Amino acid sequence: MQVQLSIVSAPSILYQDDINQLLEQQRLRYELDIEYLCIVHNHLGEVVGCVGLADRMLKCFALKEEYQGDGISRSMITEIILLAFQLQRKSLSIFTSPDKVVIFQSMGFTPLTSLCRHSVLLVNRPEEIIALQSQLSKTKVNGDRIAAIVINANPFTKGHACLIEKASKECDWVHVFVVREENPPFTFQDRWAMVLEGTKQIGNLTLHKGNNYMISKRTFPSYFLKNIGEVNQLHAEIDCEIFVKYIAPCLGITHRYIGSEPHCAITRNYNQVMRKILSPEVKVVEVERIAINGTCISASIVRKQLINTTSLVASFLPISTINYLIEHCGYALQI
Repeated sequence: MQVQLSIVSAPSILYQDDINQLLEQQRLRYELDIEYLCIVHNHLGEVVGCVGLADRMLKCFALKEEYQGDGISRSMITEIILLAFQLQRKSLSIFTSPDKVVIFQSMGFTPLTSLCRHSVLLVNRPEEIIALQSQLSKTKVNGDRIAAIVINANPFTKGHACLIEKASKECDWVHVFVVREENPPFTFQDRWAMVLEGTKQIGNLTLHKGNNYMISKRTFPSYFLKNIGEVNQLHAEIDCEIFVKYIAPCLGITHRYIGSEPHCAITRNYNQVMRKILSPEVKVVEVERIAINGTCISASIVRKQLINTTSLVASFLPISTINYLIEHCGYALQI
């Protein structure tokens, strides 16, 4: 069939309604973080296919059924990959439904996660996760009980400190991963510095900067899922599968420590998914959150109180974080 392919900048797209209609027909949704689109028009000028690029991720891949099987899918994907390469984005990934995996495998992508879920994560450079495993293996410490903790530390609170201290007392070694995702108000550099300062007194601990395979909620696509609950569930499952399959073995992780979640349903569900997927290789240890004046410590509460610099906020933070916020972030906190 005669078609025409074109690359357009998503923010200035003239075919938004047509793209939305195409995606809806295939039970998909448009995502606002898309920067560029490869669009396919037929001889009548109708939009019959598209695939988007958001940072280093391909998403919103759709092609009308009557145009499938003519090599158009390959042409679309090739065009968007060439654009990504021109933008110096050579390491690419895509989340797609299991029925479309074979298309991307033929284009050099490798699935990293199970084909039994609604979504599969594929990458075009699987050697990168092998390199990551090799790098992590260099920090492996042998022991009967080796723990992992994954935190955002936005900012680093007494809750984080207590969780890490408890794990360090109960385990031979603790590996703490600070998620690299940029979430305001604190940069990764700020969060890393707060965790580094707040844990320097712990001897049996290794700090790790987060990696691309601890999936970011910001980049996890929801365009092929029906509701936000399904999005959160699948995100948790894939994140946990990658951890237990690729991260935990090269460090000899036997336990994963987490804080209890009395308020946030998403985090509480994530904790439940961890217990299910990490077992039996990794045992999940849930630690009760500490509370001050009847309020459970959480970074989200701290962020809200920092806006008003309430007197309560300092009681939620270790002295190392307070000093950092005063010296480097301009907060006027009273100790």
